Amino acid sequence: MLIILSFHYTKGFEMQIKKAGDALGGSVKGKILIYGQSGSGKSWLGVTAPSPLVLLTEKNGFASIAHSNPDAQVIECDKIEDIYAAIRAIKSGEISEFETLVIDSLTNAQTMIKDRILSKSTNKRMQRHDWGDLAEETLSLVQHLRFLDCHLVCLALRDDELVSESGRRYTFPLFAGKKTKNNISQFFNAIGYLSREAGETGISRTLLFDGDESILCKPCFPLPSHAPNPDLSQIINSMTGEELEDPFMKFIETHGGIEKVRAYAEHKGIKPPEDWDHVWKKRFISGIMQGSINLDDLGDA
Repeated sequence: MLIILSFHYTKGFEMQIKKAGDALGGSVKGKILIYGQSGSGKSWLGVTAPSPLVLLTEKNGFASIAHSNPDAQVIECDKIEDIYAAIRAIKSGEISEFETLVIDSLTNAQTMIKDRILSKSTNKRMQRHDWGDLAEETLSLVQHLRFLDCHLVCLALRDDELVSESGRRYTFPLFAGKKTKNNISQFFNAIGYLSREAGETGISRTLLFDGDESILCKPCFPLPSHAPNPDLSQIINSMTGEELEDPFMKFIETHGGIEKVRAYAEHKGIKPPEDWDHVWKKRFISGIMQGSINLDDLGDA
């Protein structure tokens, strides 16, 4: 079969060809979907992204956000129209003082769409055409979010399905309708599953980007398959090629260096600084500033 492609010249149009690598560190934006069980730490993790603005649909996430990043900006959204209004304000430039838009959560945003569909219907339950409308509007929402000129982090709950024939359990983000579940992955650079475990040294979290086929993930070079104690600023900057200056390391360099911190951690019987998340680092810096931690007291240890 002969396929002929016809191009029509438009006056004033100039085709721009760019090298892909030139976009790294500048125009490339990370688009990530993170899902997990309620209480796994999604809201906490979401605001570790660079300069986050949160569209919050679940008010119980406020406490986690405040403890994780007190400087995070939050817009409470009680209905889907609130989310659409925020998107319009971002597109117009009315809202611009942020780097990452965090949707907390996309699962609940879809529920808001469903509530609006039912409020306009004479039926108390969703009809077949309503499910189609729900899928179309959900995917349209994600499409609009994806094209915003900022980093995007969408959070979602976890769903499981047990396949009776094989006895195998599959894990994926919680969305209503097969069309949404089957098509949601294409809108993101990476999809991570967040797990939480309690161990001897406390709570640890792992973000899985690649692994067993029973857990829906989407890897993105150069991200690792497993990210222990994840920090989204590091993850997004790794994806986009931006250089990220670690304020913790910069601070430590002026207070004796990393070796002194390792010695302090060993003396106190806590995990080494390489395994600290951003909260541990903030507490450590605060301890030094307030005088409750003195690295010079380890000479006799």
